[in-house]
Amino acid sequence: MHWGHAESKDLIHWKEFPIALYPDSLGYIFSGSAVVDSNNTSGFGKSGKIPLIAIFTHHDPKGEREGRNDFQNESVAYSLDNGTTWTKYSSNPVLKNPGIRDFRDPKVMWYAPEKKVGDDACHAGPYHVFLITKPERLAKKKANLAKLLARMAVFGSAPTFLRLN
Repeated sequence: MHWGHAESKDLIHWKEFPIALYPDSLGYIFSGSAVVDSNNTSGFGKSGKIPLIAIFTHHDPKGEREGRNDFQNESVAYSLDNGTTWTKYSSNPVLKNPGIRDFRDPKVMWYAPEKKVGDDACHAGPYHVFLITKPERLAKKKANLAKLLARMAVFGSAPTFLRLN
């Protein structure tokens, strides 16, 4: 499985483009989402180019066949040409599965109060919520996520969280 790529001006008529994200050594490319990082809070932007940030589930079919619970992990990719081509983050996965069978469906968003790209990472199975900020902080955050995930409440399948005043 991979991420396709299509554009529409009216959501009725679509123009298809080449595949955006191909499977790799970490597995198939399952669901996820993307956001425009206008302020380059991710650090992926270069030479004034505004990055699109995608977070998606890497699904390891071999691990699934073996009956493991950690065969889905979360990864990041970015685009500097409006989504025509994508570069996978070299330190993927950014979030390793802590042993949850259905660990998928992350959603990325712009979090205006803190002026940064965040990830509400709503996963199926037991559902968890957390924020990922700048790429250089990912390694540090990985060490604390097991404790964080253990404290999170259960939610519905892949919800989107919005701030309401």
